[in-house]
Amino acid sequence: RSEPKLRIQVVDNPTVEMVLHPKYPAYMPRTPVPLPVTGAMHIPYGTQLTVEAKANKPLQAVYVDVISGSKALPTQVLGPEAIAEDGKGFRCALEPLYSDVTLLFTLHDTDGVRSNEPVRLVLVAAMDEAPQLAVQLDGIDRAITPQARVPFVGQITDDYGVGRVWAELVVDQQLRSPIPLAEPAAHPASFALRDVAVEMPELELKPGQKVLLTVKASDLYDLGSAANVGNSERWLLEVVTPDQLRAILEARELTLRQRFE
Repeated sequence: RSEPKLRIQVVDNPTVEMVLHPKYPAYMPRTPVPLPVTGAMHIPYGTQLTVEAKANKPLQAVYVDVISGSKALPTQVLGPEAIAEDGKGFRCALEPLYSDVTLLFTLHDTDGVRSNEPVRLVLVAAMDEAPQLAVQLDGIDRAITPQARVPFVGQITDDYGVGRVWAELVVDQQLRSPIPLAEPAAHPASFALRDVAVEMPELELKPGQKVLLTVKASDLYDLGSAANVGNSERWLLEVVTPDQLRAILEARELTLRQRFE
């Protein structure tokens, strides 16, 4: 009796290539462009993502496991509306990214084959950093009179735009009200600080007092309780009389002359 002939057909394992479509937070002046997935993806904090996947063969079902931080969420099944008409791909909308997330996509194709290993998508929530300040006193030393004008010069940078700039003063360990210096209208990513100063006569200082002065800048971040704030270096200024300042300058000039000689 002849044995029935069997035919074995080898089929490919289902795989996908993924692209992320971001929707950035409203405060970010950033044009969204598709992001091909290549390894761990660093995405700005608060961004909403849609995953678009292209498959090598028609899919029947896609199971999604989500690990948020150290917590594993229940497995989700993408419905028919998420799978492309020809079956060769799917779309998956994610919640805004507020923590690191790993997604595992298990693919089931129309041949009844399940992917050997889940397709892994690692999303790293990149926090918005505070502005960076490279600011110096302009032509002012550490001794000032009560009538002094203290100007600043430098550069302030931020990934998504500089919001406002101000000076913070502590006089004899007492915090004074902040002094506005600039509020760029277009909120550029790089802002040149010039032609700004703190007018000391308005503070009614007296000789002998000490002033701790700092320049601060905030960004446009609005997803938390407050914007991110960056600081310059701190300058400790001593308030002196005009005669004391003149004596300090004369002593310095004498020292420089002696060095030169």
